[in-house]
Amino acid sequence: MEHSDILRRLAIHDPGVLSDALARDPAETPLSQRDAALARFAATVATGASSASFSAAVDEAISAQLTVLELADALLAITPTVGLPRAVSAAQHLLVALDPDDDLGAPADA
Repeated sequence: MEHSDILRRLAIHDPGVLSDALARDPAETPLSQRDAALARFAATVATGASSASFSAAVDEAISAQLTVLELADALLAITPTVGLPRAVSAAQHLLVALDPDDDLGAPADA
């Protein structure tokens, strides 16, 4: 599907555009697996998604070989757009997704 077709279908709220996009072969997309995972991570942050959705996005990003530093940098990069409160919440979700047993209330080791 050409980019102009995708944009036109999105612009007219064509409900089939998403199912068509999901049905295509991942090799047909110009985004790498890493780029797609990073975009989904950023969208998860921007929408204030649930913990389960956040964990899934982080798992996908790690599976796509993104590093924790890259995820943290992406979070910093979108903070001016999404706002500091949402970024703080996302940072907490990221920490939990990476280590569910981490006690976020405990002071850091000096």
